[in-house]
Amino acid sequence: MHVVQARNLRKQYGQGKGIRAALDGVSLEVPRGEFLAVVGPSGCGKSTLLGILGGLDRSYQGELELFGTDTRKLRDPDLAELRGRRIGFVFQAFHLLGHLSTLDNVLAPALFAHTKLDREARARLTGRAEKLLADLGLMGRGSDMPAQLSGGERQRVAIARAMLMEPELLLCDEPTGNLDAHTGKQIVEVFHELHRSSGITVVGVTHDELLTQVATRIVRLRHGRLVEAGNEGEPAVAPDAARPSEAGAKAALDGEEAAEAAAAGELGTEVP
Repeated sequence: MHVVQARNLRKQYGQGKGIRAALDGVSLEVPRGEFLAVVGPSGCGKSTLLGILGGLDRSYQGELELFGTDTRKLRDPDLAELRGRRIGFVFQAFHLLGHLSTLDNVLAPALFAHTKLDREARARLTGRAEKLLADLGLMGRGSDMPAQLSGGERQRVAIARAMLMEPELLLCDEPTGNLDAHTGKQIVEVFHELHRSSGITVVGVTHDELLTQVATRIVRLRHGRLVEAGNEGEPAVAPDAARPSEAGAKAALDGEEAAEAAAAGELGTEVP
């Protein structure tokens, strides 16, 4: 089953002579369990594509099916319910609520859901939130406020929040964009482990090639069109042989760390 089926997506910005095509006939299928990296420079339409795939933006042309459902046939409340139950989002800027504790930020999708939680449901979700924080290296930090966290810790909280409702699809918009290189590697490894352990479908858009080292498929967005990595003009479908193994992905990450350490040694500096 395909989690995402997009056909001929088109999106334009501006008016008159200043009109610009952010997406120009993008078609994409994402099967269940895939880790897809969409790579391209800033301003190429990656975030626009992710917003459409996540049901956040409905002002586009083309067709989009999520989990086999034609989103054009859904009313806004129905699409919001589907999004809340089955899709998790991780953003570059974390988007944590500064007045809420770390634990309550993770619980936010449930706290702000339209369905009222009874005591048993609240207890169950709180337990899951605490376990997610622990699994992501933040055990005992539930009472901390976002201002007390580092950038990497804030992104881990954002990942826990995205996973609270046990989504089937995780959408990541430049998840390492606000992090230094070392922390970015750690966050990429978090995504890799989540995908490996849960089998969740992941779509990440990025200009950082690091994410491609753990993805099972890579496509590039150029001038509003998708092409397979290394095969310009061919459809965005990769052979299984091109998919990195778990050991290969980890080796690639470890190799980059070793290269950084070696370079730092030559320069007489420390790696952050």
